[in-house]
Amino acid sequence: TPLEIPHGAGGAGTELRANDKAGTKTIEATGEGITEEAAKKDALRNALERGAGVIIKNESLTVDWQLARDVVLTETRGSIETFDVLSMKRDRGVFKAKVRAVVSTKLIARDLSILHFLSNNQRIACAVVDFADGRPVETTLAQSSFEKALLAKKFNVVDPSQVEAIKARDRLNSFRDPALAQKLGKRWGCDILITGKGYTGFAKVEKIFGVEQTFYSSTIEAKAVLVSSGKVVASENGTIRRGGRSAASAQKLALSGAGDEIARALIKKIVLHLRKSSLDEAAVELLVKGVDFRQLVAVEAALKKIKGMQKVVQRSYHDGVAILECRFKGDARTLAIHIGQLQSPKLKIVSVDGNRIEVSNQ
Repeated sequence: TPLEIPHGAGGAGTELRANDKAGTKTIEATGEGITEEAAKKDALRNALERGAGVIIKNESLTVDWQLARDVVLTETRGSIETFDVLSMKRDRGVFKAKVRAVVSTKLIARDLSILHFLSNNQRIACAVVDFADGRPVETTLAQSSFEKALLAKKFNVVDPSQVEAIKARDRLNSFRDPALAQKLGKRWGCDILITGKGYTGFAKVEKIFGVEQTFYSSTIEAKAVLVSSGKVVASENGTIRRGGRSAASAQKLALSGAGDEIARALIKKIVLHLRKSSLDEAAVELLVKGVDFRQLVAVEAALKKIKGMQKVVQRSYHDGVAILECRFKGDARTLAIHIGQLQSPKLKIVSVDGNRIEVSNQ
């Protein structure tokens, strides 16, 4: 289903021109700022945003618009090939700029395709423990906020009941110990484990319009651990205060609110990290079993056609077993997915461990 582009995305007065070369769009957009430079940058961001909207609509990528927009505006500065400032005016202390920008739709499409792939293929579990007035409690308010945020962004989330079956103590310790987080993540079969702590404590009692309200403050600390390596790839923390008619309602509102806020920020960091790693070139060792030399040549030829493959070098071949070094723009898991999709030759993925893949000839 094509994603609906929000009304006004791309800035007021935006238009697309018809005389564009392949892979680009010439877009006119406006922007505002307190300086000329700020106004120009706002106009260019609006041009990029409009370019992203065109790609999403054309390619029917089912990704969350807000997340896609954040990724595009944060990471596609190089997607504007050239631009001209058509006008710059000042009105009541605010500068208003109009630009004509040639936007590379190829680079935007690449970023959005990566985001689409990540949200559909990265399996994520959340293990966030609630604390109230300094003690662990049985609620899962913060964790539920993270899970809802991930589901809203189209990520594959591990069934919460699997996580809740683990003792709160182990879930809490996973925040301090990335190795334990890695162990739990492997148990749940996920790619990323979000682990954290949500603290809520009494703040004050105050009358609002004559009605007594109890206020609690909540602080959430969360980390995202890459299960394959145990590496912490993103972290976030923040505090929020909420009030309610009772202590219980105030605690619930504060923890849920903090969870929503921190989850959004952490998800963006996770996506940007995974996007970067998927674009970085990695050396992946590929162990191929059960092939004769003729079949090995066919395997090498097929590997070189995989999108993102930079180089395939044969390191050794003996008794039907070959070791190949693959230079690939992405990680081993992504490469394994591509290899598993090859139709000829048909290869079975035996294992993926770090930067090493083992396959056998079917």
